[in-house]
Amino acid sequence: TMTVFIREPQSFVPGNGPVSNYDAWVAPFIRDLDVYIPGVLFFFAVQHGLRLVASRLFPRFRAMSEKDQLDWCVRGVAVANGIICQRSTYLWLSYLWNMPDDFHYDMYTPLPGYRVPLAMLNCYFLWDFIVCCWYGWSWAYTIHAVASGVGMYLCSFPCSALWSPYYAGVYELSNMTFHTAHMIRTVCDPTIKSGWRVVIPKLGEAFFVFWFFTVRLAGGVWTSTRWLWLMGNAVANDEVHNYSAAYVMMPLFAMVIIVQFFWAGEVIKAVKDSMAGEKPVTKTIEDDVEKKHH
Repeated sequence: TMTVFIREPQSFVPGNGPVSNYDAWVAPFIRDLDVYIPGVLFFFAVQHGLRLVASRLFPRFRAMSEKDQLDWCVRGVAVANGIICQRSTYLWLSYLWNMPDDFHYDMYTPLPGYRVPLAMLNCYFLWDFIVCCWYGWSWAYTIHAVASGVGMYLCSFPCSALWSPYYAGVYELSNMTFHTAHMIRTVCDPTIKSGWRVVIPKLGEAFFVFWFFTVRLAGGVWTSTRWLWLMGNAVANDEVHNYSAAYVMMPLFAMVIIVQFFWAGEVIKAVKDSMAGEKPVTKTIEDDVEKKHH
């Protein structure tokens, strides 16, 4: 019946046996439809709204190609997503303030208030996937959208609710400042050498570099490694909520570790170029990614 179809995911207690594939893969989506539908529409509204606003405010934006205008607006959506994601950061840090002793072993305790911001992040990845397909973006961007979206969606069971906010919130601060710096620099007069148009992008890039090496690289590798160990133990001890979900999530979390080392090389190169006065950090990274994935 329809009532059964839209039911909440079955609750899970480690050791009581896994839940059904429906509970792990389908029920969270049905449960969160009240967020998914307006959430995806919101990100498309931001994308097209930014184009209208920027066309009126920035002469340099009007002079840009269609491709560059799209790139600028997509970055704006990423910034909007980064702002929304900070709700997850707040919830996570609030929980850590009163962290129980067994926090590092807890995979299935829900984080109060986390359902909506996590669903909004999944909306962002769904929007991202649609944009990649619609505009024919490269395989690298499309795979990133799919892998990130599936990984975070499977956390909405809830699974890893005390771990995933690290990725769903804290991580996104670096992306937000990176894209903001690039957007400001793109639409501002390059002959201006002082003032907020110069200071804010430089601060954004400096924060991005700092946050990348401390939070994304060091913290991300530790968090992902720890999570993989916990999930591996849960699978081995028959305490996992769903085996198919676990077998998909584990390689995705492992990819997080690999990707950070790839990006570390890009960021180091970008910092060296910036210090040599060749070009800004954001420009170096974007140029390298463009060459490798297009």
